[in-house]
Parts: sequence; structure tokens; C-alpha cells
Amino acid sequence: MTDARGAAPEAEEAERAVLGAALITRSDVFGWLNLDASHFAVLANRKTWEIGCELFERHGKADLVMVYDTLDPQTKEAMGGVQYLEGIVANRGTADNVELYAELLRQRKLTMELLLLGGEIVQDYAQAIVGDELLDALLARIGRIGRAAGDEDGGLLVKAGRAEKRRILEGADDAAV
Repeated sequence: MTDARGAAPEAEEAERAVLGAALITRSDVFGWLNLDASHFAVLANRKTWEIGCELFERHGKADLVMVYDTLDPQTKEAMGGVQYLEGIVANRGTADNVELYAELLRQRKLTMELLLLGGEIVQDYAQAIVGDELLDALLARIGRIGRAAGDEDGGLLVKAGRAEKRRILEGADDAAV
């Protein structure tokens, strides 16, 4: 399976380190790292994390054998079979460093979200979306970025954005007088 978003090599290594630590320790790593499948750019890694989380939710644990047994034959082949999972375990990070690796994944996800936001702003500008409609679109996107950064509802960034929107609109009203 190929990389979905052009992950940097160090990001792929961090993904594999997190997965390896989670799969080999048979602990609750899937439960406490506060990551979801979207933190993984490599499709095989994303699928592995997703299955590990599902198994953890159902059984309170997930390990290499449980994940492998859950995969259907086509997915196993597409991921690289048992060699893929063996490679993850062989290159795993230590449990002591798994939070550091997870933080690298969080930072990369936030960076990707910010890059996407920039592209969307350029598209809006090219489509001549302006004024209140543009501000509302930006606030929605800012909330998404806030959620990606761990602010569950994106509230802090959205509140700041709404205050700025009011300030801008009030300034426009003052200028119209």
C-alpha cells in the first residue's frame, strides 16, 4: 500500500514505531495515545491502527496476532502480508518513547491540516468568495484545525475567530456610516 499524503520518511518511521510498540506490548497503547487512523499517512499503517483500535475497544487488548487474524486475505496481500507486520515489530520504538512518536504524528497531522486550509483559502479567493461567506467558511475550517490539534470541539480557535469576525463586521458598519 502506498503513502496517501506524501509522508516524510521520519513520519513513516514514527508511524511504524507507534504501531510496533502497540502491537508487541499487548497493553492499552491503542486506548491512551489519543490517535486515530487519520494520524497515519501510510495506508497499511492506517488500516493496522484502525483494526488495533477496534480490537482494543471490543476486547481491551490488541496485539500482532489479533490484528493479523482480523485482516481478510485481500487486505493482507495488499499490505504486504506477514512480512509487513514483522517489519513493524522489528522496527518498533520502545514503550518509553511511544508518546514522543505519537506526538510527531499529531504534529504532522496538524501541519497537513494547515496546508489543506491554505489551499482551501486560495480556492475560495479564486472563486471570488468574499465577505461574510468567506469569514464563515474560515471559521468552520479553523474549528476543524482546532479539533485536529486536540481541542475536541475546536472551540478556542472558533471563539477567537468569531470575536475577530464581529470586530471586522463592526468596523465595516462604522465605515458605512
